[in-house]
Amino acid sequence: MKPLGAAVSSICIAIAMLLSLPLVAHAAAPELPDGLFGSQDPTYDGVFRQSEAILAYVAMDQTPPASAVQWLIDQQCANGSWQAYRADTAVPCPATDAANYSGPDSNSTALAVTALSAIKQSASANDGLAYLRTIQNDDGGMPYYQGQASDASSTGLTAVAVSTSGGSLGAFTQAGKSLRDGLNAFQIDCSATAVEQGGFVYLTSDEAFGSDFASVQGLLGLSDVGVPIGKPSSDNDQTNFACPDASPTTADRISAGAQWLVTKLAANNGTLASEYTPGQTDWTNTRVAVLALAASGHGQAAITTAIAALADSVNTTVKDSDGNDRPGVLAELILANQAAQPALAAKSSEGSLRALEATGGLDSTALLDRLAKTLNTVSLGPIAYSGQGDEKGVSGSSAPELAQSGPSNSVRTTFSLALLLLALGIFFLSLSTAPVAQKP
Repeated sequence: MKPLGAAVSSICIAIAMLLSLPLVAHAAAPELPDGLFGSQDPTYDGVFRQSEAILAYVAMDQTPPASAVQWLIDQQCANGSWQAYRADTAVPCPATDAANYSGPDSNSTALAVTALSAIKQSASANDGLAYLRTIQNDDGGMPYYQGQASDASSTGLTAVAVSTSGGSLGAFTQAGKSLRDGLNAFQIDCSATAVEQGGFVYLTSDEAFGSDFASVQGLLGLSDVGVPIGKPSSDNDQTNFACPDASPTTADRISAGAQWLVTKLAANNGTLASEYTPGQTDWTNTRVAVLALAASGHGQAAITTAIAALADSVNTTVKDSDGNDRPGVLAELILANQAAQPALAAKSSEGSLRALEATGGLDSTALLDRLAKTLNTVSLGPIAYSGQGDEKGVSGSSAPELAQSGPSNSVRTTFSLALLLLALGIFFLSLSTAPVAQKP
């Protein structure tokens, strides 16, 4: 029979090993960067969702967390651009590789410029605008990656960045063509059927069928309004082009774009249908559609219906598959809801908000509270910042106190217990293996 000491030692050592497993797993878990919003993998959308989150704070007249602003500034490449995410900011940004869709891109750069312009971080924002000028195509439009053809989405997002920074779409030029010229080239005119007029194609080489994705961002850019949207009011006076018309004004183009979008929303109960999955709703395009209509000054009734639909979507769209809130979705809901307030106020005065009241509407304050809770805070104490406002570093003597890193009390207790049991096991094992005196 096995000696008692050996048995006890085996049990103690086994328990100690089991108790140590959670500690090993905890230590191996990767940490997301401090100051980044969201627990999701940031590889493809880190800068994008961070910029939207900062804009959501501005829309609510709140100061974004200093660590979040610094994270975005630190992501900037030496040439003024941004890429989707830099895991190690000590390593220089790679060269743009349009063939493999990697490296700095216009979309990440435009969103970062928009966010930093909105909070008056003009040094970083201006460097970003300077980079965007270097990759503008000769048709006035913008490519996703330098060297690609211009597309409506990239051109629209760049227009938003220019407008938010206080710049002029007409003065943002390449080879005599302006950013506004580039946007106009994507809009479907009188040469197409009436139902398609006013919409935007993604590429100028595409057939004349409006793309929701291209149209919401194209109209947003064409409206020449900074984000967050500050339009005081909206109306229902949008109209299509008066065809034949060889030279519509900018106001005509904005009105026609709004009319196309209103028609699309009305056909799907206030939302935009997915262009890739039949029967599904594209909630991202729907949220941006509200921003675009608010920026255009049109589509008041459509805005109200869309906000009601978005309010119903919160429980199914905000959380990811792991049950964690997605900061980009929260931010877009806040931006859409705040932009919609003039339209909602006008409808409320008419007593026709039944659909919205039935859902309880969107609560921007509650959404911002949820957004704030997605901020990663893993530093040892408050962050120290260099520089002042409008410099490469955030101004903020009141940097937020961040959660202490390191193992929690429960982890420390578990580790201590494991060590104690391991020591006892070794002790009993030594007893069991000691030579036993033989009886004479």
